[in-house]
Amino acid sequence: MVADDLGTAAQWVAPTSLIPWAKNPRINADAIEDVAASIKRFGFASPIVARKADKRVIAGHTRLAAALKLKLKKVPVRFLDISELDADALSIADNRLGEIAGWDDAKLAALLSDMKAAEFDINVLGFDEKDLDKLLEEARERNEAGDDQSGADPTRRGSKSTFAPVIKYEIVFENSVQQDCWFAFLKVLKLKHAGVETVAGRLDAHIQAALAQRGE
Repeated sequence: MVADDLGTAAQWVAPTSLIPWAKNPRINADAIEDVAASIKRFGFASPIVARKADKRVIAGHTRLAAALKLKLKKVPVRFLDISELDADALSIADNRLGEIAGWDDAKLAALLSDMKAAEFDINVLGFDEKDLDKLLEEARERNEAGDDQSGADPTRRGSKSTFAPVIKYEIVFENSVQQDCWFAFLKVLKLKHAGVETVAGRLDAHIQAALAQRGE
């Protein structure tokens, strides 16, 4: 049900006047420092959301903890006049729905690279040098795998390929864990078969070696 009266967007109140949700299932301790750095750099992009009746935090527990760490006197809060059950539901939804969205890793890597080149501290975004290196490496692996299945002319300018691809394939992952395992496997193949140019060639070499080991 959508309320007709949207009320005030946010009020500035003392963070100590808010009450964290005792049953909060979200573990956010590791994110407090990064969120504090973000608030210090940008301010509050989103207000904390709390229940009007008892000032219980619905969304923004990490922002509240970061504000207390920074010893802020006031924080922006949106108060909602909703039941305890709806507050519980909104707390869960606020966290869960954000997890459903994903990243376009190639675009993200490009943006972070541009920011780093401009001497912007990407740590305030929740990313560090290791994250960027991983994104760039995975982007390279995807591009390489994409070249193998593209079906494009292998004699095109800049290509070192000497074969004509005859089969195109697509891998569908059920979750991010499977995807991470796949790209980790590609890295292993690249190390084991450094002299082989393509992903397809490395896979073939890997399979042939495994069959030979089994005596097939």
